[in-house]
Amino acid sequence: TEVNITVSQSPTLVDPVERLNHPEGTNATFTCSIGSGDLTGLTFEWFRDERKLSSSNKYKIVVLPDNVNSILRVIDLKPEDSGSYSCVASNRFGQDKISTKLSVKVQLKWLVEPKGDLEIAVGRPLNVSCLATGQPMPIIEWTKLSGDSLVRNLGSELRIDSVSQEDSGLYQCRARNGADKDLVARINLNVLGK
Repeated sequence: TEVNITVSQSPTLVDPVERLNHPEGTNATFTCSIGSGDLTGLTFEWFRDERKLSSSNKYKIVVLPDNVNSILRVIDLKPEDSGSYSCVASNRFGQDKISTKLSVKVQLKWLVEPKGDLEIAVGRPLNVSCLATGQPMPIIEWTKLSGDSLVRNLGSELRIDSVSQEDSGLYQCRARNGADKDLVARINLNVLGK
């Protein structure tokens, strides 16, 4: 006699990439692939931070014709799209779940960019702002590039309580976060009077 034994099993998903880092404004693609299990009646569901996703302008969800792979594409990434994205594959025997953390990196950009020539009278206070944003948050540093006195100032404000002739010269503000190319801005300070 001949006996056919069919072993049916719940789906097992291929281990995902644990973390994705993408710049703001790009698209992120997540893949959910069946490694083993019964494909009969197989379904895929996608979640973001435990909230079920459906296809929209923001999320494109596709199950490939082989019914072994599902793809989630997150369009035009914003910082608020960062989070945990999960795929659940189910059949009548059970289910499996995988998750990937997405971090959306915000490119360094100026909020307040100092530039040009500044004229100020001797004895007056000087306060110049230099602000940038990004992910990770940038460190901002002022440096005097010319003249006699050396100024190094960590922070977004270049402050001189009482300007003197020696303060004349070229100043540079640098914003850096270790992830992007540094942002650099310069001002030329001209001190008037004796």
